[in-house]
Amino acid sequence: MTITIKKWSVEQLAFFFLLFIWHRGFYLIPETIFGYVRDDVVFGICIVVFLMSVLINQKISISRYFNIFAGILVLIVISAFMAHRTDNQAFMRGIINNMGWIAISLTYFPISTWIQEKRLTYEDIETCIVTAAFIEVILVLIQFYVVGMESMFLSIKMNERYESARLYLNNAYVVASIAIICRKIAAGENSVKNWVVLALLFMAVVFVIKSRIGMVIALFVAVFTVFFSGEVIDKVRNRENKRSNLFKIFLIIAGIALIFASRHLKLIQDFMFALRNPTEDGSLSGRLETIDYFIDKWRTNNWTTLFGYGYATRELTLYRHIIADTGFFAFLYLYGAAGVIWLIALAYKTIKDGLIVLKTEKNGLLLALALANFIGLSVTYFSGYYFAYTMLIIVIAEAKIYNYKEQGRKI
Repeated sequence: MTITIKKWSVEQLAFFFLLFIWHRGFYLIPETIFGYVRDDVVFGICIVVFLMSVLINQKISISRYFNIFAGILVLIVISAFMAHRTDNQAFMRGIINNMGWIAISLTYFPISTWIQEKRLTYEDIETCIVTAAFIEVILVLIQFYVVGMESMFLSIKMNERYESARLYLNNAYVVASIAIICRKIAAGENSVKNWVVLALLFMAVVFVIKSRIGMVIALFVAVFTVFFSGEVIDKVRNRENKRSNLFKIFLIIAGIALIFASRHLKLIQDFMFALRNPTEDGSLSGRLETIDYFIDKWRTNNWTTLFGYGYATRELTLYRHIIADTGFFAFLYLYGAAGVIWLIALAYKTIKDGLIVLKTEKNGLLLALALANFIGLSVTYFSGYYFAYTMLIIVIAEAKIYNYKEQGRKI
């Protein structure tokens, strides 16, 4: 893992800049800047990057995930039309509501071009992701433990959970980096730096972000990546290395368990209580109520069943329903059966590519991330600005599969 940018190429710097922009400048950009709303600025920058790429390269790459992104644009247009039909909302308002999804999706095309032209490698991508996660985590830990909540220098949503503050950090880079570093450790790269960064990442997940499903996903990718890494499997079979590698595995699991148990036993108990008594858990019961609302709207008529109710701002504001908290069901409400078909195609393609990487080089990293994308059905990782997580999966898949083809491997 490298935290220096001295030898980075222009494309690697550009990719890191996109990671920075997707997460609102690691929350350093205020909600309004020069009189403009922050998300409007992010959208504008992503559009400029896309247009510059088209002008410079004189083309839009038709690559492995092109159809997935073409499908996104179709869903957004349908959603805007349905919101006009169901709630008399202006068509352009429906497009604007999908601004975050459009912004991140369009940046796929320049990234894909850089990969195909060998200007952005898998190693570059991995380094950028871990660096971005490290910077984000350092910033939130400084905010949380050093500066405190009274003087916020990060422009980030917060509330209280378990008698202390909770910061709503998008955990896309953190989860991906946990998988990347666990893979490195499993492969024998036991540097102190890897262990320190891994500990900081989990510290942010458990003590700062405090998302229950986020913790499950972080644990899942860590354990899955370790146990489906070829180096671990092969070395454990080798008697010579059996004890040392079992010890590495034990350290990873014990370290994660220790972080969980150290201060937030209440959190684990609360999580188990929510599973057993969903109607008595405030957060979960609110989500169940929103899910019921979304399902009722989706079933309004044949049109809404096929194409969704549409992204109608007034409806969501009136009843205070939050898209990000209900994942799959919010997606069904917004885009209907057409959206579910797209989602199945996305799941199939990313999981298939994860299996290809696992089979080709005994590397479970991509498969772990792809599966985790659909574990958290209570949160949305496949639309809006949360789509950054899915983009990481797609970009990693593009780089890996393209490398195999360049090497003449059969895919």
